[in-house]
Amino acid sequence: MSKRFLSPSAPLCVLALTLGLTSFSVGIHAEEDGDRLFRNTCGICHTIQSGQNRLGPSLAGILGRKAGTVPGFNYSEANKNSNVVWDEAQLDQYLTDPKQFMPGTKMIYPGMKEAEQRKAVIAYLRDAK
Repeated sequence: MSKRFLSPSAPLCVLALTLGLTSFSVGIHAEEDGDRLFRNTCGICHTIQSGQNRLGPSLAGILGRKAGTVPGFNYSEANKNSNVVWDEAQLDQYLTDPKQFMPGTKMIYPGMKEAEQRKAVIAYLRDAK
């Protein structure tokens, strides 16, 4: 019968590996959720392709951009005159309830009520290439 030697730190190594893999898979899952949510909700009217407007403007490079400034898109006066510069916090508020955030907007989407879904979509927009 052979004896196996296990280091006292072996359980900690297993725990660290498990947590690392879990974190990695959660990151992948969130990324997939953002892509899926964008395609199934936002992608109906928007694209992340620069210069390609649909019913809504292109969302390529939205973070750091002033609202109402995508060339070739006919924005509402409310959007053009809002002085909003999109950051993650502004997008989160807007996606929660667009008409409350920006009264007079043309956006007909009623809002994304789940915070985790908004977070996933915003991360997708932030990381879109």
